[in-house]
Amino acid sequence: MKLFLANLGKAATQPVRNVSPVMIEHFLNHRRDAGCAPKTAIVDIKTLSSAFKRAENLRYLDRNPVPAVRLPKSTSSEREIFTIEEVDLLVAAAPNLDWQTLIHLGFYLGARLGDCVSMTWDNVDLVKGLIFFLQKKTGKIVVVPMHPRLTNHLHHVSATNADGPLCPTIFGKTPGGQHGLSEGFKRIVKRSGLDLMVVKGKGSRNFTKRTFHSLRHSFSSALANAGVSEEIRMKLTGHRSSDIHRRYTHMSTAPLKEAIDSLRPAPGANSAL
Repeated sequence: MKLFLANLGKAATQPVRNVSPVMIEHFLNHRRDAGCAPKTAIVDIKTLSSAFKRAENLRYLDRNPVPAVRLPKSTSSEREIFTIEEVDLLVAAAPNLDWQTLIHLGFYLGARLGDCVSMTWDNVDLVKGLIFFLQKKTGKIVVVPMHPRLTNHLHHVSATNADGPLCPTIFGKTPGGQHGLSEGFKRIVKRSGLDLMVVKGKGSRNFTKRTFHSLRHSFSSALANAGVSEEIRMKLTGHRSSDIHRRYTHMSTAPLKEAIDSLRPAPGANSAL
């Protein structure tokens, strides 16, 4: 919103009903000229649309001007995955126990970074071998049987920390910024000797193909390679699909446990727990 107001210049002092689709399009072109990727520019315009839709509902203007603007086409860059053996290298390169826990959660639950760093012992049932949490992005409750490696790791963690956050030193920390979790994970990847796979992005910035979110992709891909059905994978990752959700609403956790236990290192690989 600050960027949009700055782009409006003197026109920013006019009543909101004076904002036209031409002004929105001018801002869009300005963002694209500044090197924004199409996906970023689209998010900017959708953010504006939410504000103007609210103003329309409150009768501050007759019509939201944003829908009249044609959005650019967006093609998402693909993330690269980590193998189970490479996850072991990441764990070994982690600076402390909390980061090791975070990496275990990212790969063996397929959970997003924000969900992983917010987990507490209340999300864990070591007796039943389950972790359940509310996905911030979708608002869905996801239940995932714990892989033996994750179970062993959490038993190790519980020896010194059995209450409160699972990762107390980084609990609630934000992903962004130079000292944020995303950059912290990149440093771990470099320390492990693995390739971040940085490529030219859609805009002016470079795109890192191996981030913490790659652990989520890796989880799903490893399950697929182990022959786990798409329906089970979607249940475990909590991806949106109303049809699949209805079909498996009463599904027991037994097949989910079998799916998790199917994750194995490559034959002959020397992988530590």
